[in-house]
Amino acid sequence: MTVETVTPTIIDHNNAEPTVQSFEKKSKKPIRQAVGGIVILDNKVLMLSSRKSEDAYRLPRGDCRENETPEQAIIRILREEAGIETEDIKQRVGTYTKANKKVDN
Repeated sequence: MTVETVTPTIIDHNNAEPTVQSFEKKSKKPIRQAVGGIVILDNKVLMLSSRKSEDAYRLPRGDCRENETPEQAIIRILREEAGIETEDIKQRVGTYTKANKKVDN
């Protein structure tokens, strides 16, 4: 589906190096940059089926690939997970680097 009016909104983890270093000390897995998007189309929010539960839904989200910007990542994720083709990111909500703490708008 090609949609010109899609408005993905990025929430990503930038400038999180101190937090990443802290988590890496406690975790055996590497920390990855991830993004999530809110897509509003015809005054409706796009929700995807959860893989964990048939009764649950989630927003489009995923990891950034190497050398991929958050904007490029959410455009790719929307294409892969929802079949939405867009190149236009209208609004960036914020950046989060710590759990439950909004760092930047």
